[in-house]
Amino acid sequence: MAVSITLSAAEGRGTVELAPRRGPALTLTGDAVMVSDLVLRGHDDELPVVDVPRGQLALNRCDVHGSAWAALFARGGGSLALRQCRISNPAGAGVVATSGTESLLEDCVVEHLGTSAVVAGERGRISVRASRLRDARGNGVLANGQAHVLVEDCEISAADKPGVAVEEDSSVRVVRGTVRECVVGVFVNSTGRTVLEDVTVRDTTGHGFVVGAGSSPTLSGCRSERTAGHGLLVAERSRGTVRDCVFTAAEEPAVRVCGFSSPVLTGVVVRDAEGTGLLLDEDSAAELDRLEVLDAGGSGIVIRPGANPLVRRATVARCGGHGVEVSKDGRGRLEDCAVEEPSGSAVHVSGHGNLYVGGGRAARRRGRQQRLVRPVLRRLDGRRMQRELRLRPDVRRHEHRHAEPCQVVVEPRHRGPYLSDLRVHPEQRQRPVRGRASHHVPRARERQRPYDQVRQLHDQPGEPPGPVGERGHLRHEGPDDRSEAPGPG
Repeated sequence: MAVSITLSAAEGRGTVELAPRRGPALTLTGDAVMVSDLVLRGHDDELPVVDVPRGQLALNRCDVHGSAWAALFARGGGSLALRQCRISNPAGAGVVATSGTESLLEDCVVEHLGTSAVVAGERGRISVRASRLRDARGNGVLANGQAHVLVEDCEISAADKPGVAVEEDSSVRVVRGTVRECVVGVFVNSTGRTVLEDVTVRDTTGHGFVVGAGSSPTLSGCRSERTAGHGLLVAERSRGTVRDCVFTAAEEPAVRVCGFSSPVLTGVVVRDAEGTGLLLDEDSAAELDRLEVLDAGGSGIVIRPGANPLVRRATVARCGGHGVEVSKDGRGRLEDCAVEEPSGSAVHVSGHGNLYVGGGRAARRRGRQQRLVRPVLRRLDGRRMQRELRLRPDVRRHEHRHAEPCQVVVEPRHRGPYLSDLRVHPEQRQRPVRGRASHHVPRARERQRPYDQVRQLHDQPGEPPGPVGERGHLRHEGPDDRSEAPGPG
C-alpha cells in the first residue's frame, strides 16, 4: 500500500527549521513525501542533510544547508524532485545521485559549494532545468561512471574546475546553457554520448571546450568568448562533430586539433583571435568545411609537423600573419578556399611541407604585395640542400584578383610546385599617360601587364607543357582567352 506524506510550514517559507545535531535532517524510507517551505540544516560532518535510499522525495521552496560531503543524496531506488529550492554546502557537494531512478532539479539555486554543485555517478540519472549553479570549488556538473545527465537552460558560474565535466562512460546533454568565469567551460573525457547544443562559454581562465580521451561529442550552435586558452581543444585521439559554432577572442589559438585526433568541423567561425586562428598539429587529421577565420592577430590556419587536414570552402580574411601557413613536415589539402587581405602570404609553405591547393582565390591587402605560394628554402650545401628541395606544393585552379607584380613565387632550382589552371585578374584602375595631352587617358597595355609577370622557370622550347620545376611551363590564360577567363574584378 502506497503511503504519501506532506510536510509544510504553516506560516510560510523559512519559519520552520529542522536542524538535528547528528544524522540527517530527513531520511525517506516510504513511498512518497512532499516537503514545502522548510529549512533543513545539517550539523553532522559525515552524513548528508537529506538521504533518500528509496521512494520519491519532493522539496518545494525549501532551503537546504549541508556540512558533510553532500547536502542531498539519492541512492538505491530513491529519487529527488526539487523545485525553487536553495542549496548550499561549504563542506562538500550540493546534490549527489547514484540511483537509476531519475531525479529532478528545476528553478533551483545551488551555491557556495566545497566541491561540485551536481554530481551523478554509477548509474545515476538526473535532470537539471532552469537552475543556477555557482561558486563551487569543484565542477558545476560532474558526471562519471555510467550516469545520464540532462542540463537545460542553466547558468553555471565561478567554478574552480570545469563548469561541466563528463568522464568515464557517462552521457550528458547540455541544451541552451551558459558557463562563465570557470577554469574550463566544458570538459569531455567520456566514451559515452555527449551532446552540446547552444552552449555559451565565456570569460574562462583556461580553455572553452576540451575534448579528450577518445571522446566523440556533438557540438551544435555553441560559442566561446574571451577565453584565456583555446576556444576549442581536441586532443588524445578524439573525434566528434562540431557544427555552426563560433569561437571569439581567444588568447591562444582559437581552435586546436592535436594528438592523432580527427574531428569534423562544419560551418565553424573563428573571430578576433589574439594569435593563430586555427592550429593543427601532432598527427591530427581534421576535416573542415565552410570554415571562416576572421581578423586573427597571427596566421589564419597553421599546419604543423604531422598534421594532415582536409579543408574545403574555407575563408581566411584580414589575418595579421599568413593566410595558411604550413611548416616542416605539415601536409594537407585546401579545396576551393579563399584568402583575403592577409598581412603576409596567402599560402606560406616552409621546411618539408607538402600542400595541395585546388581551386580558391586570394585577394591582397591594399598597398601590399600578395603571394599565393612562398616556399622558404634555406641556403645549405650538399645533401642538406637536397633535402630542402623536396618541398613540392601542388596548386591547381586558383584565381587571384588584383594581382601585384608577382603572385606565384617559385624559387630557382626548387623542385617546384605543380601549377595548373591559374587565372590572374588585373586590378581595375585608371593610370593616366604622362604628358601635356594625357587628359586621363588609360594606358592600353596596363590591363595586360599582370599576365606578363607570371614567370615560367627553366623554359625549354619545343617541350610539352608540364609542372614548373620539371622544366615545365606554367599554364595560364591571357586577356585574349575570352571563352574561359572570368571578368576582371
